[in-house]
Amino acid sequence: MAKKLTELKLADLVLDPALQARAGGTQQFHIDDLEEALKKGAKLPPPEVMLYKEKHYVVDGWHRVKARLARGQKVVDCRVTEAKEWADLVLAVGSSNHHRNSPLKRTHDDKWRDVRLVVWSMHNRAKPDVRSVGWVAEQVDVSWNLAKKAVEEYTAKSGPKEPTAEAEPEPVYTGRDGKKRPAKKPEASKNGQVARSFDWKAADAAVGSVCRLP
Repeated sequence: MAKKLTELKLADLVLDPALQARAGGTQQFHIDDLEEALKKGAKLPPPEVMLYKEKHYVVDGWHRVKARLARGQKVVDCRVTEAKEWADLVLAVGSSNHHRNSPLKRTHDDKWRDVRLVVWSMHNRAKPDVRSVGWVAEQVDVSWNLAKKAVEEYTAKSGPKEPTAEAEPEPVYTGRDGKKRPAKKPEASKNGQVARSFDWKAADAAVGSVCRLP
């Protein structure tokens, strides 16, 4: 059964960088394409929104929301569900359901970000809900190997307390003595490239100009 649509003011929608599924943020060319489609009368899928602590967070549909803002629209019909905790929002963003039919295909970096979001959401609940590698792979629609790497990465190095744009503690690791210490920065390889690691601050910075609305 389809979710009932709820009309919301665009000014009330929150675009939080920590809930951005795209590693590189929104793409202006795609926003322009959607704006042009709206001009021609096209009907775009409603944004997916989650209500958490009396705020409406966009978990899918950033490009559509920004295209409507560019058109000067004031309201939009949304599919709204309620989140009991922050991890619910993070899981919704990392889920592949809203990516499968998107004309803007995911990059490899997008898949990395999404699978890490899902892994983070399992461990950072009031009651951790750790699932199998296969479940993670299916949830994000990625290969089993990629999901396994993300799970192993999280297990080896503690993630941030909560992936928000406002407050992000430095990554740490647990030594053999059981004590937690600041994680070392990844060393550059021979060709000068830095080894891939999950840096929330860098990911959020890559979003660029984000429309953060009250």
